[in-house]
Amino acid sequence: MKEKPSFLAGLFILCASSAAVIYTLTGNPLPDSIPASSPPEVFSAERAMVHLRFIAAEPHAAGSRRNAVVRDFITAQLRHFPYPFEIQKTVFARSYLPGVIFGASLENIILRIPSANNPRKNAVLLTCHYDSVPHGNGAGDNSNSCAGFLEAIRALHSQHDLQLKNDLIFLFSDAEETGLIGAAAFAERHRWMKDVRAVVDFEGRGNQGPSALFETGPGSGQMVKAYMSSIKYHRANSLTAAAYDLLPNDTDFTVFRRMAMPGLNFALFHGLPFYHTALDNPANIDLRSVQHQGDNIMASALSLGKLDLTLPPEDPGIYFDLGGKGFFQYSILTGRILGIFTLLLLAAIFIGGGRSIRLSFRKTVSGLLLALLLILTAAGVTYLFLKVMSLRLDSPAAFFFGEPYNGVHYRAVIMIIPGLIVLLFLSQLHRFRLAWTDLSAGALFILCLLLALSLIWMPGASFFFQWPLLCGLLAFYFTAQKDVSHQSMPALIFCLPVILIGADNFPEFLLALSARLGAPLTVPMTLYWLCLLPLLVYIRKNAEYLAAVVLFALLFSALTELHRSGGYTASLPRQNTLMYLYNSNTNKARFASCDLQTDDWTRTFFPDDFRAMPDDFFPIINSCILTDKKFLLHSAPNIPHGSPDTRLAVPPSIYQVQRIQKGAEATLNFRLQTGPLSAMTVIFIKGMENKRAPRINGSVINPLSENMLKQAHRAITQSLNLDKWTIIRFQAAPAGLSFEIPVKNGPVEILVVDVVLKLPVFPSMPVRPVWTVPAPNFFPSDAVYTSRSFSFQ
Repeated sequence: MKEKPSFLAGLFILCASSAAVIYTLTGNPLPDSIPASSPPEVFSAERAMVHLRFIAAEPHAAGSRRNAVVRDFITAQLRHFPYPFEIQKTVFARSYLPGVIFGASLENIILRIPSANNPRKNAVLLTCHYDSVPHGNGAGDNSNSCAGFLEAIRALHSQHDLQLKNDLIFLFSDAEETGLIGAAAFAERHRWMKDVRAVVDFEGRGNQGPSALFETGPGSGQMVKAYMSSIKYHRANSLTAAAYDLLPNDTDFTVFRRMAMPGLNFALFHGLPFYHTALDNPANIDLRSVQHQGDNIMASALSLGKLDLTLPPEDPGIYFDLGGKGFFQYSILTGRILGIFTLLLLAAIFIGGGRSIRLSFRKTVSGLLLALLLILTAAGVTYLFLKVMSLRLDSPAAFFFGEPYNGVHYRAVIMIIPGLIVLLFLSQLHRFRLAWTDLSAGALFILCLLLALSLIWMPGASFFFQWPLLCGLLAFYFTAQKDVSHQSMPALIFCLPVILIGADNFPEFLLALSARLGAPLTVPMTLYWLCLLPLLVYIRKNAEYLAAVVLFALLFSALTELHRSGGYTASLPRQNTLMYLYNSNTNKARFASCDLQTDDWTRTFFPDDFRAMPDDFFPIINSCILTDKKFLLHSAPNIPHGSPDTRLAVPPSIYQVQRIQKGAEATLNFRLQTGPLSAMTVIFIKGMENKRAPRINGSVINPLSENMLKQAHRAITQSLNLDKWTIIRFQAAPAGLSFEIPVKNGPVEILVVDVVLKLPVFPSMPVRPVWTVPAPNFFPSDAVYTSRSFSFQ
């Protein structure tokens, strides 16, 4: 007897699928913050917040007076414990690429908790950085971690019997924002580094959400297992670890990972619009995130402090969690065996079961081409959506990192678009003379190809294709042989894992990449939707177009909320940039900006929207970094003589110049003095010999090492015009710097650009409105740039 289609059955399947999505999206709860009245051996977010509020009360860039206050605060707290600690004070610079040198006068703070029985002095290094960016208070990046370290050290000290097998070294590094200088100085100069066998870094790319394990070092498989077995709330997968290496981001962990050091790297990722801005302050940080980061610090310290670090290194393999409720880890070999099994299963289903499913080679190829058309359509529609939104002032283009305040609504739209397009094509399949099985078969073959490619080149990402493909195959097999309108349970059972993995990962990936890069992610999103075809067909046949109605309602709600939440307020201000460029050689000044578009405030400085490159300040770049546009430029008045603001534009000076010739090699020695309020100095040298190591303040710059930065970051840096110029970027050094520069035969040109983090005040100059805030940028905003060029024969 043939079963009649049931609207209630279709409604049930839709509700069950929706419940799975909601369960996954809300299934990674943050721990409740623990009050200050809790037992002393427990990590308390409320106790950590006392430290955080002081550290992040103001911006504290490396070399600034406020950073020295933060240093003194941290050391004062550490003196309460009977553990050895010290300050590593040094001038350090590193050449990460030929022609690119970063340096700083830094002060690392280091504390060591010794273990009871550790004759080899093996140690686990836990790191955070206590400096902030020039215009950011750094509550999430990275005062949260430093405050967490102070509270964790106190909690560990309160535990009478730690039973550690390894020493714990806590490194509060300086000058991370300058170019990972503090971590590099510790790694290369501090005597305790020889004892380090594993590294755990704690970072912040936001100020909310879970503390996620997003990167691992080589041979850290045992560390991942030990950490995961000791923590209740976890967020980790090997796809982010594999993908992160392709992104132009680096942390202190990069220094140790490039030394092949096993390790783990944690960070907060939610709240990206606050990142590196004045909004990254204690008032905006989530107390539960402080607790979660602290729990991870404690779990890492205790689990790794008791781990046998003499065990052979083990690859982290493939691992992922589902909404923090379950953790799965297996080796790359197991992943490849699973992949081969899945490929064989696909072959068996499509060859052995081809007749019962009524598949043909021609129709499968047609389905594959239609699936590709679907993917391209979804990507194109998403791209157009983001392009249209970028024409508005409150668009992703208005943010340096591409993530608006209402990014959650952008992400909702980006995830819904592929589903609507799949449903639209599904309703029109008869026009292509294809069945849903043909389209599903084509999509599964594409997913099969992606799985094979990931297993070859990026094994950590393979789970993202492995399990949807396997579940999609099983759902396809058990529903395609009969009328799908009566196969509710197989469709639901085998499609649920696809829903869970997709709902758990896509919002996080969109958050990590930012809404601006949402179009490429529609490729796997569309394939996930196509894996759900047995479920979608069942719902459509039993509850006519109910899924489409629900998706349209969600899309309308998201677009409505986008429109409603698009403005700027004092609490959610617009980000923009404004710089004052003063050329002391020509005695001329200009206003400059890297904004893609002006707003009501910046338009008063750039009324004609003129764009050009200020080569007398930035001779090595052809456009604002990470954009294809040149600087906005407009003439500006000079600072009046006798005004207090003249201290903002003191020309740098070079003196004690000597050119020393030894055979065919020449060295230019000189001393550089910057202005009294200098926060950063950028030195461009034409005629430097990059094959020989220079000296700064008597210290040899470390050998050139292209491997210190990741490939994507190197690609950005290598796009600079470094064939003629060498760039040295140095954080504040009020006492001045001495240089010994190897040079080529012939003239040497030096351009010095001094940066002071304050704008001059002119009578006609409007003050920054409360609905704006300096944007994070490679070129600090609200700053005076004073350039001076020198030439030596």
